Amino acid sequence: MKSRIIKALILNLIFIAFSCSNSGNSGENISGKASVKWYGIQEGMEKAKKEGKSIIMYFYTDWCVYCKKMDVQIFSDPDVSSFMNDRYISIRINPEIDKETILVMGKNFTPSQFMGQIGASGFPTTMFWDKKQKPLTVLPGYTEKETFLSVISYINDECYSKNVPLDDYIKRNNNCGKK
Repeated sequence: MKSRIIKALILNLIFIAFSCSNSGNSGENISGKASVKWYGIQEGMEKAKKEGKSIIMYFYTDWCVYCKKMDVQIFSDPDVSSFMNDRYISIRINPEIDKETILVMGKNFTPSQFMGQIGASGFPTTMFWDKKQKPLTVLPGYTEKETFLSVISYINDECYSKNVPLDDYIKRNNNCGKK
């Protein structure tokens, strides 16, 4: 009788452990809210190439206060996460831990070497790539939701290729066509 109860408790604990686990790439955060689907470097680059999508490459560290703020206030926001998941492949990189190389224009870089090449000196840093896997621009630091949404919309609409300044795009209510 006692062994049956112990077995039942152990099975319940195992069930609870598996129910509470979170892979980190599921598109949901621990609270069950929508969040960005993140990929590793190679997997994300290959998926973006295959699907013809632009890339958001997000550099963070575990100790960075503003990185955590981006996770909670920006990447967990349903408007942001939905837009990013639908239109981008999002790659999340911790240069202090990740050692996968990034291939850019025929050269391989570790994440920390690559951050140095793009002039990024702090965290968080968000980098945008076009559909042809060419680097476009870098957004340093924490960014408020409305500004971040405008930037990812601007890049998605390829307004940079039409020489429309971001400020004009925002003034035109996220439209890069003629007034």
